[in-house]
Amino acid sequence: MKMIETIGIKCTILFELCLSVFLVLGTSYAEEGKCPMKVEIINKDQAKYDTPENAFVALCSALIKEDLEWSDETLTEESAEEQKRLFKEAGIDRRKIFEIEKHVKDTFIINKIDYKDAVLLVIKYYVKDGTIMKIPATFVKEGEKWKSTNKFAADEELQDYMDFFPVLFDGKGQRPADVNTFLSYANPLQMKTELPMGTTKFLLHIFYGQTIDPATFKAELNRQDISAQFEPKPVGDQVVELNLKKGRNVLLVSIQDKRKDGKTAKDIDRLVFIVP
Repeated sequence: MKMIETIGIKCTILFELCLSVFLVLGTSYAEEGKCPMKVEIINKDQAKYDTPENAFVALCSALIKEDLEWSDETLTEESAEEQKRLFKEAGIDRRKIFEIEKHVKDTFIINKIDYKDAVLLVIKYYVKDGTIMKIPATFVKEGEKWKSTNKFAADEELQDYMDFFPVLFDGKGQRPADVNTFLSYANPLQMKTELPMGTTKFLLHIFYGQTIDPATFKAELNRQDISAQFEPKPVGDQVVELNLKKGRNVLLVSIQDKRKDGKTAKDIDRLVFIVP
């Protein structure tokens, strides 16, 4: 289900106006060309607009600091005027834009793509309630500065970069505060899944933690190593097709990462699929 289908009309308008507003605390710039990049805020006198990534950081920082003037400066002139008009027509106070960040835990730029005469940044953000959202943010050069633009808002192609994932299944078994989050799943949502008779395939949707060590990943299905089917990377997710047999199928997946106290730990998940 797409995110825009899950919220009310006014919230939808607000969201569409603010696709780029997904924030975390800190003080650093985005490093160009390295994905995923964790987004952290800066002060206005530190702002740079030499790359789309730094322009996104400036936009986020302006919003978390509740500075509408600075926020407008991060948009193209046309987009800034359009945003003001749309908020006015919707009857929404523009300062409502600042409320979005209060629900965000972590934000990452996960991809950078040339898009028409612009650059598209794909943003993934983690909400405090455990949901995950993915959105596109487009930037163009205006003068010597990169600025956020709305001019592609109606492009259907951008919907491919927008998604919403409810609270994921963490696989259980380890510390829920950190270790269980190294690997999590949008499908399945439980440890044991009973499937219809004759099922031969299952689409596993797996999410990888923010600082996982891909070299430590291992996956076995019915005691056969299928690690090569997976492409683990920090902040990544993928859909993997599992070949199932009649009866009980057991998938074991594991990976290492750092706990909150800095110690290395392993997340081991055991998922069972029953085919009658």
